[in-house]
Amino acid sequence: MSRTFVRTSEQDPNLGTHRVPTDAELVGLKALAGMHSRLLNNLKEEIQQAKRAHEVLVAKYEQQIRELEGTQSMLHASKKTLEFMYNQCSALQVQTDRINGMVHPIRRYPPDLLQRIFQSIHDQEDESNRLHVTFELSHVCKWWRKVVHDSPRLWFKVNYAMHKNIHDIASFWDFVIPRMKAVPPVIVIKDFDSTKATVMAYCGLQRIPEIRRLEVTLILHNQLDHLRPLSLQLRGAKIKTLEITLRHKEPAPGTMSQTTWDVGLFLGTHTPSSELHLTAPCVLRLTPSDQFQLITILNLADVTQVDVSLLLSVLNRIHDLRLNNIRTVPVNGLPATSQSLHSLTLRTDVTRDIDNWLSVTSFPNLAEFHQYGRVFSHKHIAFLTAHKSIVLLDYEVAEEQQMVPHGTLGTPTSISHALCSRSRRCM
Repeated sequence: MSRTFVRTSEQDPNLGTHRVPTDAELVGLKALAGMHSRLLNNLKEEIQQAKRAHEVLVAKYEQQIRELEGTQSMLHASKKTLEFMYNQCSALQVQTDRINGMVHPIRRYPPDLLQRIFQSIHDQEDESNRLHVTFELSHVCKWWRKVVHDSPRLWFKVNYAMHKNIHDIASFWDFVIPRMKAVPPVIVIKDFDSTKATVMAYCGLQRIPEIRRLEVTLILHNQLDHLRPLSLQLRGAKIKTLEITLRHKEPAPGTMSQTTWDVGLFLGTHTPSSELHLTAPCVLRLTPSDQFQLITILNLADVTQVDVSLLLSVLNRIHDLRLNNIRTVPVNGLPATSQSLHSLTLRTDVTRDIDNWLSVTSFPNLAEFHQYGRVFSHKHIAFLTAHKSIVLLDYEVAEEQQMVPHGTLGTPTSISHALCSRSRRCM
């Protein structure tokens, strides 16, 4: 049995026709209107209850906001009061420390005792920080400033990183140089850019009566010799010992950085120091110069190529030669001789170049020979045998090597033999 339903529209189609409802419809509509009225009254009552609850929450929220604002104001006032008390305490502490410092007995110590105290503080600091400590001591009071300024040893060592600002360079040295009195200073200049070599003139090192030691770390940018401009800036400076360390900036990938240092040109532009130290991965060129005669001590380190025989021929007054990790040019048969050489130091792991060079040397007045390396070959023994003038031998060899045979040296000799980590003295 099938059922069929009559579809009706969602909205009554007779609502807009002003049709008069029947009695049955009227009864139904009245019942529906009464139900709607009751529902509407209930809903209005619930709305009133929800409204009263909302008003209570709003009042509570506003009360809490007022309380929070009051708390914030109290917190701000408390913070201001606390800051004021801290500031007052700090100011009072500063005044108290100042008064205590003024009445402290150390303020009235005699200058010689203060100098000893300052010197002790100065010596305990790292060398790179000593000048800063000296500045701090000189700013305590006028009495201490006078004592510090009258203490030459406090201004003895100066470590300075070269700046690009010319005004800063000049003002620093204008302040420091007048305080370098009596004691020749040791000056260390770091991070010196080879392209800015002319800024060395603003240091005014020529104003210092005598410089005990000048150490310069020069940063090279290319393969050109930038030591000549540096030499021009040192003209007129009285330097006893000059130490130059060359460092290359990182070369471009696939390129080899190679610098040539012409010692002759370098010495020809200023009065050279009697003691010269050069640490650099460079080729050493020796252009003849009369200034070579003034060098008595020469220390070469990490040099990639040098003709030691030619070097000794131009250094006719050298008495102390130190060669550290260098490579010599091939021996061309010419003997390396020096009448003035008194001490020779060799420190290298590259033995072939040194062995070949030692085999053609002649130093009639050599008194000290220092050898530091991993091998002490038969050529070293032959060298010692040929130089009977040696009275002090200091050498380091591998543990498996034998001692220098007694009788190798012609006269009683003090021999320091470093055998790996152990050392002993033999006669």
